[in-house]
Amino acid sequence: EKLKKYDLAEADFTSAVLLDSKNLQNRGMFYERIKKYELAEADYKKAMENSNENTSASDYLANLYKNTGKFDKALEIYNNNISKNPQNPDVYISRAQFYYSQKRFDEGDADFNKAIQLKPDSERAYNIFAGELYKQRKFEKALEIINKLLKLNPTNIYTLQTRAQFYEAMHKTDLAEQDYNTIVNLSSTDEEKKEALQNRAFFYRFSHYYEKALKDYNTMIEMFPDDFDILENRSSVYEDMGKYELALEDINKIIRQKPNEVSGYNARSSIYQKMGKYNEALQDANFVISKDPKDLYNYRNRAQIYSEMGKLELAKQDYNKMIYLDENGCAYVERGRFYLGNNQFDLAFADYNTAIQKGLKNDGFMERGFANLWLGKYDEGKQDFDKMDDKENESSKIIITLPLNKL
Repeated sequence: EKLKKYDLAEADFTSAVLLDSKNLQNRGMFYERIKKYELAEADYKKAMENSNENTSASDYLANLYKNTGKFDKALEIYNNNISKNPQNPDVYISRAQFYYSQKRFDEGDADFNKAIQLKPDSERAYNIFAGELYKQRKFEKALEIINKLLKLNPTNIYTLQTRAQFYEAMHKTDLAEQDYNTIVNLSSTDEEKKEALQNRAFFYRFSHYYEKALKDYNTMIEMFPDDFDILENRSSVYEDMGKYELALEDINKIIRQKPNEVSGYNARSSIYQKMGKYNEALQDANFVISKDPKDLYNYRNRAQIYSEMGKLELAKQDYNKMIYLDENGCAYVERGRFYLGNNQFDLAFADYNTAIQKGLKNDGFMERGFANLWLGKYDEGKQDFDKMDDKENESSKIIITLPLNKL
Protein backbone atom coordinates (compact mmCIF):
# COMPACT_ATOMS: atom_id res chain seq x y z
CA GLU A 1 0.00 0.00 0.00
CA LYS A 2 2.83 2.44 0.85
CA LEU A 3 4.24 1.74 -2.62
CA LYS A 4 0.79 2.59 -4.06
CA LYS A 5 0.49 -0.90 -5.50
CA TYR A 6 -3.14 -1.01 -4.50
CA ASP A 7 -4.10 -4.09 -6.54
CA LEU A 8 -1.50 -6.15 -4.72
CA ALA A 9 -2.49 -4.65 -1.37
CA GLU A 10 -6.15 -5.47 -2.05
CA ALA A 11 -5.24 -9.05 -2.91
CA ASP A 12 -3.41 -9.45 0.40
CA PHE A 13 -6.24 -7.92 2.42
CA THR A 14 -8.69 -10.26 0.66
CA SER A 15 -6.50 -13.27 1.45
CA ALA A 16 -6.47 -12.18 5.08
CA VAL A 17 -10.28 -11.97 5.05
CA LEU A 18 -10.52 -15.51 3.66
CA LEU A 19 -8.28 -16.73 6.48
CA ASP A 20 -10.21 -14.87 9.17
CA SER A 21 -13.36 -12.81 8.69
CA LYS A 22 -12.22 -10.54 11.53
CA ASN A 23 -9.98 -8.92 8.93
CA LEU A 24 -13.02 -7.47 7.13
CA GLN A 25 -12.65 -4.32 9.19
CA ASN A 26 -8.99 -3.95 8.15
CA ARG A 27 -9.90 -4.33 4.48
CA GLY A 28 -12.67 -1.78 4.95
CA MET A 29 -10.15 0.67 6.39
CA PHE A 30 -7.92 0.04 3.36
CA TYR A 31 -10.79 0.73 0.96
CA GLU A 32 -11.61 3.91 2.84
CA ARG A 33 -8.01 5.11 2.62
CA ILE A 34 -8.02 4.69 -1.18
CA LYS A 35 -11.49 6.29 -1.35
CA LYS A 36 -13.42 3.20 -2.46
CA TYR A 37 -16.18 4.14 -0.09
CA GLU A 38 -18.87 1.69 -1.25
CA LEU A 39 -16.52 -1.27 -0.77
CA ALA A 40 -15.47 0.09 2.63
CA GLU A 41 -19.11 0.42 3.66
CA ALA A 42 -19.83 -3.17 2.60
CA ASP A 43 -16.90 -4.55 4.61
CA TYR A 44 -17.78 -2.59 7.74
CA LYS A 45 -21.35 -3.85 7.53
CA LYS A 46 -20.19 -7.46 7.15
CA ALA A 47 -17.84 -7.03 10.11
CA MET A 48 -20.78 -5.76 12.18
CA GLU A 49 -22.92 -8.73 11.14
CA ASN A 50 -20.19 -11.18 12.13
CA SER A 51 -20.00 -9.78 15.64
CA ASN A 52 -22.87 -8.02 17.35
CA GLU A 53 -20.39 -6.79 19.94
CA ASN A 54 -18.12 -5.16 17.33
CA THR A 55 -18.72 -1.51 18.14
CA SER A 56 -15.33 -0.77 16.57
CA ALA A 57 -16.60 -1.69 13.08
CA SER A 58 -19.77 0.33 13.63
CA ASP A 59 -17.65 3.31 14.72
CA TYR A 60 -15.64 3.04 11.52
CA LEU A 61 -18.84 2.88 9.47
CA ALA A 62 -20.27 5.88 11.30
CA ASN A 63 -17.04 7.78 10.74
CA LEU A 64 -17.16 6.87 7.04
CA TYR A 65 -20.68 8.25 6.83
CA LYS A 66 -19.60 11.41 8.64
CA ASN A 67 -16.61 11.97 6.34
CA THR A 68 -18.76 11.47 3.24
CA GLY A 69 -21.48 13.85 4.41
CA LYS A 70 -24.07 11.22 5.42
CA PHE A 71 -24.58 12.71 8.85
CA ASP A 72 -28.03 11.24 9.55
CA LYS A 73 -26.76 7.73 8.89
CA ALA A 74 -23.76 8.33 11.15
CA LEU A 75 -25.94 9.55 14.01
CA GLU A 76 -28.29 6.58 13.54
CA ILE A 77 -25.37 4.21 14.16
CA TYR A 78 -24.21 6.08 17.26
CA ASN A 79 -27.76 6.06 18.65
CA ASN A 80 -28.11 2.35 17.91
CA ASN A 81 -24.82 1.58 19.69
CA ILE A 82 -26.04 3.44 22.76
CA SER A 83 -29.38 1.63 22.78
CA LYS A 84 -27.52 -1.72 22.62
CA ASN A 85 -24.81 -0.76 25.16
CA PRO A 86 -26.29 1.90 27.47
CA GLN A 87 -23.75 1.21 30.23
CA ASN A 88 -20.69 1.42 27.95
CA PRO A 89 -19.03 4.85 28.30
CA ASP A 90 -17.18 4.47 24.98
CA VAL A 91 -20.37 4.65 22.90
CA TYR A 92 -21.23 8.00 24.48
CA ILE A 93 -17.70 9.25 23.79
CA SER A 94 -18.05 8.33 20.12
CA ARG A 95 -21.36 10.16 19.78
CA ALA A 96 -19.98 13.14 21.69
CA GLN A 97 -17.12 13.45 19.19
CA PHE A 98 -19.63 13.31 16.35
CA TYR A 99 -21.72 16.05 17.97
CA TYR A 100 -18.61 18.20 18.34
CA SER A 101 -17.76 17.71 14.67
CA GLN A 102 -21.24 19.05 13.87
CA LYS A 103 -20.83 21.97 16.30
CA ARG A 104 -23.62 20.57 18.49
CA PHE A 105 -21.59 21.32 21.59
CA ASP A 106 -24.29 21.11 24.28
CA GLU A 107 -25.26 17.60 23.16
CA GLY A 108 -21.59 16.64 22.97
CA ASP A 109 -20.98 17.92 26.50
CA ALA A 110 -23.94 15.90 27.76
CA ASP A 111 -22.56 12.71 26.23
CA PHE A 112 -19.07 13.30 27.62
CA ASN A 113 -20.53 13.92 31.07
CA LYS A 114 -22.61 10.74 30.76
CA ALA A 115 -19.47 8.76 29.93
CA ILE A 116 -17.71 10.17 33.00
CA GLN A 117 -20.77 9.45 35.13
CA LEU A 118 -20.69 5.80 34.01
CA LYS A 119 -16.94 5.54 34.64
CA PRO A 120 -15.74 8.34 36.92
CA ASP A 121 -12.10 7.28 36.64
CA SER A 122 -12.13 7.10 32.82
CA GLU A 123 -8.92 8.80 31.69
CA ARG A 124 -10.06 8.31 28.07
CA ALA A 125 -13.29 10.26 28.59
CA TYR A 126 -11.55 13.14 30.35
CA ASN A 127 -8.73 13.33 27.81
CA ILE A 128 -10.95 13.22 24.72
CA PHE A 129 -13.40 15.72 26.25
CA ALA A 130 -10.56 18.11 27.05
CA GLY A 131 -9.06 17.58 23.60
CA GLU A 132 -12.31 18.47 21.86
CA LEU A 133 -12.66 21.59 23.98
CA TYR A 134 -9.05 22.50 23.19
CA LYS A 135 -9.68 22.20 19.44
CA GLN A 136 -12.55 24.65 19.86
CA ARG A 137 -10.16 26.97 21.74
CA LYS A 138 -12.29 26.70 24.87
CA PHE A 139 -9.15 26.63 26.95
CA GLU A 140 -10.61 27.48 30.35
CA LYS A 141 -13.17 24.69 30.11
CA ALA A 142 -10.58 22.25 28.78
CA LEU A 143 -8.33 23.14 31.71
CA GLU A 144 -11.18 22.51 34.13
CA ILE A 145 -11.63 18.97 32.74
CA ILE A 146 -7.90 18.20 32.89
CA ASN A 147 -7.70 19.47 36.47
CA LYS A 148 -10.48 17.05 37.43
CA LEU A 149 -8.47 14.23 35.91
CA LEU A 150 -5.36 15.31 37.80
CA LYS A 151 -7.29 15.12 41.06
CA LEU A 152 -7.71 11.41 40.35
CA ASN A 153 -3.99 10.97 39.69
CA PRO A 154 -1.89 14.07 40.49
CA THR A 155 1.39 12.47 39.36
CA ASN A 156 0.29 11.28 35.91
CA ILE A 157 3.00 12.76 33.70
CA TYR A 158 0.93 12.46 30.52
CA THR A 159 -1.93 14.47 32.03
CA LEU A 160 0.55 17.03 33.35
CA GLN A 161 2.02 17.23 29.84
CA THR A 162 -1.45 17.93 28.44
CA ARG A 163 -2.07 20.66 31.01
CA ALA A 164 1.29 22.23 30.24
CA GLN A 165 0.32 22.39 26.56
CA PHE A 166 -3.00 24.01 27.49
CA TYR A 167 -1.15 26.61 29.57
CA GLU A 168 1.12 27.28 26.58
CA ALA A 169 -1.89 27.88 24.34
CA MET A 170 -3.28 30.27 26.97
CA HIS A 171 0.10 32.08 27.10
CA LYS A 172 0.48 31.17 30.77
CA THR A 173 4.13 30.31 30.37
CA ASP A 174 4.98 30.39 34.09
CA LEU A 175 2.35 27.74 34.86
CA ALA A 176 3.40 25.69 31.83
CA GLU A 177 7.01 25.78 33.03
CA GLN A 178 5.94 24.59 36.49
CA ASP A 179 4.25 21.55 34.98
CA TYR A 180 7.24 20.76 32.76
CA ASN A 181 9.50 21.01 35.81
CA THR A 182 7.22 18.65 37.74
CA ILE A 183 7.32 16.14 34.90
CA VAL A 184 11.12 16.20 34.82
CA ASN A 185 11.26 15.64 38.58
CA LEU A 186 8.74 12.77 38.42
CA SER A 187 10.64 10.94 35.66
CA SER A 188 12.35 7.90 37.12
CA THR A 189 14.11 6.14 34.22
CA ASP A 190 16.65 7.65 31.83
CA GLU A 191 14.23 7.31 28.92
CA GLU A 192 11.47 9.07 30.85
CA LYS A 193 13.92 11.81 31.83
CA LYS A 194 15.00 12.20 28.22
CA GLU A 195 11.42 12.60 27.00
CA ALA A 196 10.63 15.06 29.79
CA LEU A 197 13.71 17.15 29.08
CA GLN A 198 12.99 17.04 25.35
CA ASN A 199 9.47 18.36 25.87
CA ARG A 200 10.66 21.06 28.24
CA ALA A 201 13.42 22.06 25.84
CA PHE A 202 10.90 22.41 23.01
CA PHE A 203 8.78 24.59 25.29
CA TYR A 204 11.78 26.75 26.19
CA ARG A 205 12.85 27.07 22.57
CA PHE A 206 9.48 28.17 21.23
CA SER A 207 8.98 30.47 24.22
CA HIS A 208 12.36 32.04 23.30
CA TYR A 209 14.00 30.91 26.56
CA TYR A 210 17.02 29.84 24.57
CA GLU A 211 19.55 29.58 27.39
CA LYS A 212 17.24 27.28 29.34
CA ALA A 213 16.66 25.18 26.23
CA LEU A 214 20.43 24.85 25.73
CA LYS A 215 20.86 23.77 29.33
CA ASP A 216 18.35 20.94 28.83
CA TYR A 217 19.95 19.85 25.56
CA ASN A 218 23.39 19.86 27.16
CA THR A 219 22.06 17.63 29.94
CA MET A 220 20.57 15.22 27.38
CA ILE A 221 23.79 15.13 25.36
CA GLU A 222 25.71 14.16 28.52
CA MET A 223 23.16 11.38 29.14
CA PHE A 224 22.92 10.21 25.51
CA PRO A 225 26.13 11.24 23.69
CA ASP A 226 25.30 9.10 20.64
CA ASP A 227 21.80 10.48 20.10
CA PHE A 228 22.26 12.74 17.09
CA ASP A 229 18.62 13.91 17.14
CA ILE A 230 19.40 15.77 20.36
CA LEU A 231 22.48 17.31 18.76
CA GLU A 232 20.40 18.43 15.78
CA ASN A 233 17.83 20.00 18.10
CA ARG A 234 20.56 21.90 19.95
CA SER A 235 21.82 23.11 16.59
CA SER A 236 18.34 24.49 15.87
CA VAL A 237 18.44 26.50 19.11
CA TYR A 238 21.83 27.96 18.15
CA GLU A 239 20.34 28.77 14.73
CA ASP A 240 17.37 30.55 16.35
CA MET A 241 19.83 32.57 18.44
CA GLY A 242 21.81 33.57 15.35
CA LYS A 243 24.84 31.61 16.57
CA TYR A 244 25.38 30.02 13.20
CA GLU A 245 28.95 28.86 13.73
CA LEU A 246 27.94 26.85 16.80
CA ALA A 247 24.94 25.48 14.90
CA LEU A 248 27.25 24.38 12.06
CA GLU A 249 29.60 22.75 14.54
CA ASP A 250 26.81 20.48 15.80
CA ILE A 251 25.49 19.68 12.33
CA ASN A 252 28.95 18.88 10.98
CA LYS A 253 29.43 16.37 13.79
CA ILE A 254 26.24 14.64 12.65
CA ILE A 255 27.27 14.66 8.98
CA ARG A 256 30.67 13.17 9.82
CA GLN A 257 28.97 10.32 11.65
CA LYS A 258 26.10 9.87 9.16
CA PRO A 259 27.43 11.06 5.78
CA ASN A 260 24.65 9.43 3.75
CA GLU A 261 21.64 10.70 5.71
CA VAL A 262 19.93 13.76 4.27
CA SER A 263 18.61 15.38 7.47
CA GLY A 264 22.03 16.80 8.39
CA TYR A 265 22.54 18.29 4.93
CA ASN A 266 19.04 19.78 5.00
CA ALA A 267 19.78 21.44 8.33
CA ARG A 268 23.18 22.69 7.17
CA SER A 269 21.68 24.07 3.96
CA SER A 270 19.24 26.12 6.06
CA ILE A 271 22.05 27.49 8.21
CA TYR A 272 24.18 28.42 5.19
CA GLN A 273 21.16 30.14 3.65
CA LYS A 274 20.68 32.28 6.76
CA MET A 275 24.39 33.12 6.69
CA GLY A 276 24.06 34.27 3.08
CA LYS A 277 26.35 31.48 1.88
CA TYR A 278 24.07 30.55 -0.98
CA ASN A 279 26.52 28.46 -2.99
CA GLU A 280 27.19 26.21 0.01
CA ALA A 281 23.45 26.07 0.77
CA LEU A 282 22.74 25.12 -2.83
CA GLN A 283 25.39 22.41 -2.81
CA ASP A 284 23.76 20.76 0.22
CA ALA A 285 20.27 21.18 -1.26
CA ASN A 286 21.39 19.48 -4.48
CA PHE A 287 22.85 16.58 -2.50
CA VAL A 288 19.56 16.14 -0.61
CA ILE A 289 17.56 16.05 -3.84
CA SER A 290 19.96 13.53 -5.37
CA LYS A 291 19.37 11.24 -2.40
CA ASP A 292 15.62 11.81 -2.09
CA PRO A 293 14.20 13.10 -5.40
CA LYS A 294 10.56 12.36 -4.53
CA ASP A 295 10.25 14.55 -1.45
CA LEU A 296 8.55 17.70 -2.71
CA TYR A 297 9.74 19.81 0.22
CA ASN A 298 13.34 19.27 -0.84
CA TYR A 299 12.48 21.20 -4.00
CA ARG A 300 10.75 23.87 -1.93
CA ASN A 301 13.92 24.37 0.10
CA ARG A 302 16.07 24.70 -3.01
CA ALA A 303 13.51 27.03 -4.62
CA GLN A 304 13.79 29.36 -1.64
CA ILE A 305 17.58 29.46 -2.05
CA TYR A 306 17.22 30.22 -5.76
CA SER A 307 14.74 33.00 -4.92
CA GLU A 308 17.16 34.67 -2.52
CA MET A 309 19.88 34.38 -5.18
CA GLY A 310 17.56 36.13 -7.65
CA LYS A 311 17.36 33.05 -9.88
CA LEU A 312 13.58 33.18 -10.17
CA GLU A 313 13.20 30.94 -13.20
CA LEU A 314 15.10 28.14 -11.48
CA ALA A 315 12.98 28.69 -8.37
CA LYS A 316 9.82 28.46 -10.46
CA GLN A 317 11.04 25.20 -12.01
CA ASP A 318 11.42 23.69 -8.54
CA TYR A 319 7.94 24.84 -7.51
CA ASN A 320 6.58 23.28 -10.70
CA LYS A 321 8.36 20.06 -9.76
CA MET A 322 6.58 20.20 -6.41
CA ILE A 323 3.25 20.49 -8.24
CA TYR A 324 4.14 17.40 -10.27
CA LEU A 325 4.94 15.37 -7.14
CA ASP A 326 2.12 16.74 -4.98
CA GLU A 327 -1.05 14.78 -4.17
CA ASN A 328 -2.72 16.97 -1.56
CA GLY A 329 -2.54 20.52 -2.90
CA CYS A 330 0.09 21.88 -0.50
CA ALA A 331 2.49 22.59 -3.39
CA TYR A 332 0.01 25.11 -4.79
CA VAL A 333 0.14 27.00 -1.49
CA GLU A 334 3.95 27.08 -1.66
CA ARG A 335 4.02 28.25 -5.29
CA GLY A 336 1.31 30.79 -4.50
CA ARG A 337 3.57 32.33 -1.86
CA PHE A 338 6.35 32.51 -4.43
CA TYR A 339 4.10 34.28 -6.93
CA LEU A 340 2.78 36.65 -4.26
CA GLY A 341 6.30 37.56 -3.18
CA ASN A 342 7.10 38.46 -6.77
CA ASN A 343 3.93 40.55 -7.25
CA GLN A 344 2.35 38.01 -9.62
CA PHE A 345 -0.99 38.34 -7.88
CA ASP A 346 -3.24 36.65 -10.45
CA LEU A 347 -1.03 33.56 -10.49
CA ALA A 348 -0.90 33.53 -6.67
CA PHE A 349 -4.67 33.65 -6.35
CA ALA A 350 -5.04 30.93 -8.99
CA ASP A 351 -2.79 28.64 -6.94
CA TYR A 352 -4.59 29.39 -3.67
CA ASN A 353 -7.93 28.66 -5.37
CA THR A 354 -6.58 25.35 -6.66
CA ALA A 355 -5.36 24.40 -3.17
CA ILE A 356 -8.83 25.13 -1.78
CA GLN A 357 -10.47 23.07 -4.54
CA LYS A 358 -8.16 20.17 -3.70
CA GLY A 359 -9.37 20.21 -0.11
CA LEU A 360 -6.53 22.16 1.53
CA LYS A 361 -9.03 24.69 2.81
CA ASN A 362 -7.36 26.01 5.95
CA ASP A 363 -4.01 26.79 4.35
CA GLY A 364 -5.68 27.92 1.11
CA PHE A 365 -8.11 30.31 2.77
CA MET A 366 -5.45 31.58 5.18
CA GLU A 367 -2.91 32.35 2.45
CA ARG A 368 -5.56 33.87 0.19
CA GLY A 369 -6.75 35.93 3.16
CA PHE A 370 -3.24 37.27 3.73
CA ALA A 371 -2.95 38.06 0.02
CA ASN A 372 -6.22 39.99 0.12
CA LEU A 373 -5.02 41.94 3.15
CA TRP A 374 -1.74 42.66 1.38
CA LEU A 375 -3.71 44.19 -1.49
CA GLY A 376 -5.89 46.21 0.88
CA LYS A 377 -8.96 44.01 0.34
CA TYR A 378 -9.88 43.78 4.00
CA ASP A 379 -13.45 42.50 3.59
CA GLU A 380 -12.33 39.71 1.25
CA GLY A 381 -9.50 38.85 3.63
CA LYS A 382 -11.84 38.60 6.60
CA GLN A 383 -14.22 36.41 4.60
CA ASP A 384 -11.36 34.02 3.82
CA PHE A 385 -10.27 33.81 7.45
CA ASP A 386 -13.86 33.16 8.54
CA LYS A 387 -13.97 30.13 6.22
CA MET A 388 -11.16 28.42 8.12
CA ASP A 389 -11.89 25.82 10.78
CA ASP A 390 -12.68 27.28 14.21
CA LYS A 391 -9.58 25.77 15.75
CA GLU A 392 -7.38 27.88 13.46
CA ASN A 393 -9.46 31.03 13.31
CA GLU A 394 -8.16 32.71 16.46
CA SER A 395 -4.72 33.66 15.15
CA SER A 396 -6.26 34.98 11.96
CA LYS A 397 -8.68 37.18 13.86
CA ILE A 398 -5.75 38.66 15.75
CA ILE A 399 -3.78 39.31 12.59
CA ILE A 400 -6.67 40.89 10.73
CA THR A 401 -6.94 43.64 13.35
CA LEU A 402 -3.40 44.83 12.60
CA PRO A 403 -2.73 47.78 10.29
CA LEU A 404 -1.46 46.72 6.88
CA ASN A 405 2.02 48.08 7.49
CA LYS A 406 2.36 45.72 10.50
CA LEU A 407 1.88 42.57 8.41
